[in-house]
Amino acid sequence: MLSSQLAKSIEQQYQKKTPIEHVLERPDTYVGSTERMKKKLFCLDSVNNIKLKEVDFIPALYRIIDEILVNAVDNHHRKGTHTNELRVTIDEAKNWIHIRNNGKSVPVEMHKIEKIYVPELVFGNLLTGSNFDDNEVKFTGGRNGYGAKLANIFSTDFTIEIMDHKGTHYIQNWKKNMSQISTPTIVENKQKTEPYIQVSFHPDFKKFQSTGLNKELNMIDLLKRRIYDLSACNPKLNVYLNDKKVEVDNFKEYVKLFYQNNSSGEHPEKMFVHKHICDGWEIAIGASVGEEFNQISFVNSIATVQGGSHVNFVLNQLSTKISEYIAKTYTDLQLTISPYMVRNHITLFINSLIENPTFDSQTKETLTTKSISFAQKVVISNDLINSIANHTPIIDNIIAFANYKQSSASSKKFKKRESKLLIPKLDDANLAGTNRSMECVLILTEGDSAKALAISGLSVVGRDRFGVFPLKGKLLNVREASADQIRDNQEIQNLKKILGLDDVSKTDSFEELTKRLRYGKVMLMCDQDHDGSHIKGLLLNMIHFFYPELLRNNFVDEFITPIIKVSKGSDVKSFFSIPEFQNWWTKVPENEKNRWNQKYYKGLGTNSSKEAKDYFSNLKRHVIALQYDDDSEPNIELAFSKDLANARKSWVASLKDGTFLDTTNGKVTITDFINNELILFSNQNNIRSIPSIVDGLKPSQRKILFACLKRDLKDEIKVAQLAGYVSEHSAYHHGEQSLYGTITSMAQDFVGANNIPLLYPSGQFGTRLQGGDDAASARYIYTRLNKLTRLIFLKEDDQILDYQEEDGMIIEPKFYLPIIPMLLVNGAEGMGTGWSTSIPSFNPIDLIDSLNILLDSNAENIGNVKLPSLDMWARGFKGKIEMNDSGKFISKGIFKMKSRGDSIEFDISELPIGEWTENYKSHLQSLVKKGLIKSKITERNTENSVGFTIAINDPDEFSESQLKKLKLEKSFSLSNMTVFSENFDIIQFSNVNDIIKQFYLVRLSYYHQRKSHLMKQLEKQIRILSNKVKFLNFITSNESNLNTFIKTKKENIPSFLTNVVGIVVDPTTIEQSFNYLTDMNILSLTHEHKDRINKQLESAQQELQQVSSDDPKLMWKRDLKRLRDELTKSENWVV
Repeated sequence: MLSSQLAKSIEQQYQKKTPIEHVLERPDTYVGSTERMKKKLFCLDSVNNIKLKEVDFIPALYRIIDEILVNAVDNHHRKGTHTNELRVTIDEAKNWIHIRNNGKSVPVEMHKIEKIYVPELVFGNLLTGSNFDDNEVKFTGGRNGYGAKLANIFSTDFTIEIMDHKGTHYIQNWKKNMSQISTPTIVENKQKTEPYIQVSFHPDFKKFQSTGLNKELNMIDLLKRRIYDLSACNPKLNVYLNDKKVEVDNFKEYVKLFYQNNSSGEHPEKMFVHKHICDGWEIAIGASVGEEFNQISFVNSIATVQGGSHVNFVLNQLSTKISEYIAKTYTDLQLTISPYMVRNHITLFINSLIENPTFDSQTKETLTTKSISFAQKVVISNDLINSIANHTPIIDNIIAFANYKQSSASSKKFKKRESKLLIPKLDDANLAGTNRSMECVLILTEGDSAKALAISGLSVVGRDRFGVFPLKGKLLNVREASADQIRDNQEIQNLKKILGLDDVSKTDSFEELTKRLRYGKVMLMCDQDHDGSHIKGLLLNMIHFFYPELLRNNFVDEFITPIIKVSKGSDVKSFFSIPEFQNWWTKVPENEKNRWNQKYYKGLGTNSSKEAKDYFSNLKRHVIALQYDDDSEPNIELAFSKDLANARKSWVASLKDGTFLDTTNGKVTITDFINNELILFSNQNNIRSIPSIVDGLKPSQRKILFACLKRDLKDEIKVAQLAGYVSEHSAYHHGEQSLYGTITSMAQDFVGANNIPLLYPSGQFGTRLQGGDDAASARYIYTRLNKLTRLIFLKEDDQILDYQEEDGMIIEPKFYLPIIPMLLVNGAEGMGTGWSTSIPSFNPIDLIDSLNILLDSNAENIGNVKLPSLDMWARGFKGKIEMNDSGKFISKGIFKMKSRGDSIEFDISELPIGEWTENYKSHLQSLVKKGLIKSKITERNTENSVGFTIAINDPDEFSESQLKKLKLEKSFSLSNMTVFSENFDIIQFSNVNDIIKQFYLVRLSYYHQRKSHLMKQLEKQIRILSNKVKFLNFITSNESNLNTFIKTKKENIPSFLTNVVGIVVDPTTIEQSFNYLTDMNILSLTHEHKDRINKQLESAQQELQQVSSDDPKLMWKRDLKRLRDELTKSENWVV
């Protein structure tokens, strides 16, 4: 019975989520973000021209409609369907979308294997369709078997209507996110009519935090443009929008819409050239629409809004050939026109048919099919370049820009290269800033200790050609920073000055840049850990963003040092990445491992001066060239552009175990660096930032808890001392400063911090005044375990935890096993790579009650167990928390309004959760400056309570919108509750009860393990006690037995004990030692001691009987009761 229960819970654990639930809870993976966003996109305007404008839309809502559109067009591309008409109706009043295409489509037949009709199979079941045969050449958009099903899942109502070529009329309906399905209505028509298929659906607007199509006007404009896309890409397809034919019959007519009413006043056809460059490929190259390069591309009618390999392949050829054309034609032009400069002056349009295309994700925004796999030979001819020169203003625009740059350069008084700069901590190369600057190398180090290492190395190579500058930490991601942020960032400005590039432009040619450069190379000298990789990536990102021509000319090298050295006598091996070491370590025989000494190089500062000199004496091994390749730029953007967050998720998910950057050749491409080294940081960033669903902890928090439990920390210790202990005993490889902050936050107990702090705060650990930022130094505050912690993380579970091993020591487990979901007790926030998490906090007593409901349930599938809806909760919060129509929690502060003379006074006595008092005071002061409130602000704030009194300037004009400006409400979404599962997969939840149920399944399985472990321990104890009794009976029964034993040779004692005395051994472990018998002292060989052992044996046997008859569910309920009793006994949960 026990094994079947355990098997069932494990089966539930791995099959709990239905595919539909998975789609709904992780929409980003399938349809993109369900959050509203603003973005500059090309839209159809009121007169049906296409303009670039900022739109406010919901990507996921747009995507599900597009999935049906692409399905319809796919039918047009399939052979023998005779599909030549597509009709789209957008009913804004009733919130329905109708998409209909004629031609042969899904057969109305019973599927012999699945025993359902084919339309029901392909529209109502995920991972079904006709696109799975990769050996068949297809020019369709569908690939993975999701498509229309995604629209069905995200709809409250979804209907298909099919008339097949035999005259069979088929209608079927799904409701409530594809969870309810009707029996199909099938009518055989005697007279055959034209076959067609129509899909009609009502999106579930609550899933998109919207109220209907009439509120999504920007998206309607986007959809209209999308319908124009389809008409343009498929000239043999007649497309209708709301019963009106789209009068764009081909791709060339479509491109004209981008240039109607252009600023130059030219006829649209004089702004671009159009050409069919090969079978299935047509392109148009036009003047820049906007201030930078834009691309509008399609693959099998799919809009690849982020471009991809097809765009890169054409663009690289195009920009290079235009650059070469200008160089040959305009020989008197002093400025070299680089391919990168060309790009900024063109807009590229591509309509392509590609066999069996592959994309970065289900949203299909980026084509990933390798260009070498294109069936067609895609070549930009010289004739096309001549057409561009003769029939468009593109070349003239480039030349005009070049002349402007030239005249600017000649009129501009460039600063001379400065041979010496007064920049703190810069050790300039002696030749930097001279006419030999290009010989110089600037070593950028990760911090001051790394600089000291580099300076030691310069004693080998000299100071003439090498300069050193320490970076303070991670560089700003300039790609996503504002102009003000870049201007105010001292480190970025210093780097520009040191390199001599503080007055150049990103469009300058390499030749121009070399005239200004103070260094011919940058060499990155970072720690070999994941953060060092991130710093390298950020520097590459900065160079690419500001000076792309430098990156294209291989301006950046890296200097690598070992992260681990192992030694066995005189045999020393160095490893430059953790995966490289792990690959070697797994091949070392077990009996050899203890002979190797390991040394982990926590940072460059771990290296000695002698090691530095050794490294610089062998630069060939330690200097790695980071070489530019065709995929460098899109990969840098993939890693650092906020617009590619979804693509980053797929990128990180593609990481394979054992991945590392092979540097043995002395050079790597930037693409290899990003995909084999930077990706390791991105993955580690998620591990650091996303908590476990099981214990609610991130790795650094888990290491701290491990150290505290190992030390049984009941007495107070300084936070700084505890950080040192954690670092020493848990193989923590980062700075202890970050541990200070984590330890402090684990002990904070003010409103909006922890509901149950795992550590006790003795001293000033921060308050709600500044959200904990007002905590005292780690040297002055003390902590210990909160007494409640051991009621949540029980000692009985310590032995069944999966402890890890690192640096030759046992460290924290993969996760702890709290008896309640601490993830929901204290909540979580985290920002990883591609993923982030935001989880509100809840009342632990409510969570205990929910777990008890599950424990009391006999349901085979706990997914069917109804749990109460829980409200967000923060201990000590006095305001209200409500859920709005969009499914968000709204935390409301407390205020009272009263008239006083000609003004209205607001008495504010509580702020929303997470709104800190000092921050709110600053906000009120900003409202004073804006004239919304009067200048007098009365305060009654303490470290625990809030008290503000303010007055409104013009009560007659005061409105609901102005009330919102007081920020007395704050929303908390449930759509981004991202966690690591017990199997270390990233899962995103949107329902709190689903988290509770998943936690329940995992935790219950470990209660079974606890019981099994306790029984094994007791069985071993009973075996040992029983053997002791037998041994004592044998020895004390008569003197001859004792003499016989004494005379037995040592090597014969085991067989004597088993064969003569009757000692029992565990056949599964074959105990090799009987020391517990043979080492008994003479005082133990008495009847009195034997009686004592007998009593211990009886007690152990009774305990085993109790444990074996115990139910793991009851064990858990007892633990929960103890905790609940303690929580309800007092409101003080910090003890």
